[in-house]
Amino acid sequence: MTQLNARRLNLKNTVNLRELGGYMREDGKVTKYNQFLRSGNPSRLETAEIEFLLNYGLKTVIDLRNTREITKEKSVFNDFNGVNYFHMPLFDAGSPNIQQTPSSLGELYVDLFNHSKNIGNVFNTIAENSDGTILFNCTAGKDRTGLIAGMLLMLAGIDECDIIADYQVSFTYFFKQAYQKTLEVHPDMPMHFAYSNPEWIESIINMINHQHGNIDNYLISRGSTKENLEKVKNKLI
Repeated sequence: MTQLNARRLNLKNTVNLRELGGYMREDGKVTKYNQFLRSGNPSRLETAEIEFLLNYGLKTVIDLRNTREITKEKSVFNDFNGVNYFHMPLFDAGSPNIQQTPSSLGELYVDLFNHSKNIGNVFNTIAENSDGTILFNCTAGKDRTGLIAGMLLMLAGIDECDIIADYQVSFTYFFKQAYQKTLEVHPDMPMHFAYSNPEWIESIINMINHQHGNIDNYLISRGSTKENLEKVKNKLI
């Protein structure tokens, strides 16, 4: 297994590929490296990049994109020998189109928070496939991926400021790496699609804490179990 302790893994053919390792809690415990990777679309990875991830320890991929997205660009890990691939779309009926999407992506987060049927299943899948590195991705590695990353860090007991910072940097990585290329395919895409404004993830953190008391209660309400959440925490810390 490759040991790097790097925060961003600089692969050419995907965007926003980052570690969840290296975040420290107040008690001094630190999230483990080589356990979780968050990423944009991995459909264009080349052979050497796939080999790098396999050597890194990759065993499981959780694809958060909708059916339309994966039909257009199939993940390289779908039916890949040695990697467990799970398609678990967070938007049950598919992501809204550009014309339907509000100017604040935070509104989409609230809708997902309240209605997605797969959030609990994602955490159950993590617990049931805890061996090796787990990569979870959407298209930009920013919104759906950012929400799952934020919930994982909440489970680990990481400070809110670090959770927000981990989410917020997606704007830089997505904008610099992919936004201009995305505009070539979707020229009518609004600029706010590239944003990762801190208040958007902060509103979800506040909703979880105010409505459910903590992240454990929220995820249990979405179909996860206490036992599985303990497994996820042990993988993180």
